[in-house]
Amino acid sequence: MDYIRRNYNNLLALLDALVYKGVIDCSGNPNYPAADAGHVYVVSVSGKIGGGSGTNVAEGDLLLCKVDGTTAGTDGTNWDIIEKNIDLTNISITGGTISGTTLAINDYQFIPVEAGIDGASAPTAAAIVTSTNKIVTRVFRGATGNQDLFFIWHTPNDLTGTTITYRVRYLITESTVPANTETVIFTLAGVGIGAVTASYTTDQLLSHALGTAVAVTDTYATATLPAQYALINTAWSTAVTPTHLAAGKTVILTLIRDQGTDTYAQNVGVIGFDLKFTRTLA
Repeated sequence: MDYIRRNYNNLLALLDALVYKGVIDCSGNPNYPAADAGHVYVVSVSGKIGGGSGTNVAEGDLLLCKVDGTTAGTDGTNWDIIEKNIDLTNISITGGTISGTTLAINDYQFIPVEAGIDGASAPTAAAIVTSTNKIVTRVFRGATGNQDLFFIWHTPNDLTGTTITYRVRYLITESTVPANTETVIFTLAGVGIGAVTASYTTDQLLSHALGTAVAVTDTYATATLPAQYALINTAWSTAVTPTHLAAGKTVILTLIRDQGTDTYAQNVGVIGFDLKFTRTLA
């Protein structure tokens, strides 16, 4: 019988068959045990395996060794962890967060300049710029004071949060391109109007005040001066807080080329701007 048992065990080892070795209490964050390929342990109490900086495990998870002669320690390279239930502490999320069954993600929307409504001092009318290819711009003039346009943005019904960010896309239309340290500056402000129900509130008024304008600045450097007809994307702005921003509202946005502090005295042809916002997907 001993001979048969020894050969049976040797055969199991040769085939790397799964062998149940017992339970591990992980409440004290133990190291991985010494094991051979096919050895299986069941977590009896939740905690970490592989020491205090190890992997989170829950009661009922399986620890499966993959390599013969694995020594005890904190290294989990030779182990697989089969989770009984998904533990969100083991999941790394890029671009969103998980809370219960709700996922928050970033979304983007491009608003073309052709959708703009003239403000107090409007840029030129929309026109086609040609340099082999063609694109539509509205020229925001240089050294002539601020020019502004209004835009309408209908927020999605699953919008979350009270802020947005933006970046402007514009064309260097003039042969005199920006010089070292010269700047092109835009600002954006907004207000949400219209109630999501039929009940009247002052938030519905078109005359409601805009939130604080937030600037985005391009500062040019000698090493990266653009050529004529280069298409420039500004950096993303810091957070813009339109007054009464909410899901399902109509937002009035005002885009301004800020000639009060802008130092590039030439025209630029704006093609539009991107909005970045957060949505909740149930």
